[in-house]
Amino acid sequence: MTQQTEAPSRAVTARLRGVHKSYGPVRVLDLPELDLYAGQVVGVVGENGAGKSTLMGTLAGSVHRDGGEIEIDGVTLTAGSTEAASRLGIALVSQEFPLVGQLSVTENLLLGRRPARARNGILVDRGAARAEAEHMLRDIGLDPRSIGGVNREVRSLPVPTRQLIEIAKA
Repeated sequence: MTQQTEAPSRAVTARLRGVHKSYGPVRVLDLPELDLYAGQVVGVVGENGAGKSTLMGTLAGSVHRDGGEIEIDGVTLTAGSTEAASRLGIALVSQEFPLVGQLSVTENLLLGRRPARARNGILVDRGAARAEAEHMLRDIGLDPRSIGGVNREVRSLPVPTRQLIEIAKA
């Protein structure tokens, strides 16, 4: 991987230093340094096995790095923690999106974190859940009405729309 030689004038958003990962005797990721800037578009290219997915998984916390440091907006990212990465605004959307076809758009978007009506978290506030799902879709520029609403089953949607739902979920 090659970093651009002329850095943009804005502040560094993500800084990776000495990040590396091995699987057994094979070192699949060895990144001495990489700075990423807000608004910058970066392409990660390489052959199969070059470490692209490992790098993305390391950033998103789904792959525990063997060493090195990652900072996001000056905050050190805990190695191997998807929760820590999510709190810092990092999420990974894979090519094979893990949506549940039998569930609605709302249920997929809020899977595992639906708004609760009762203090004990047992009852679900469906109105609040729908409103949050609609907000998430609008945040990525998708009008919920254009897909038939957030109560529609995901399996009935075309693949490009499912990809957008996965992006909204991230």
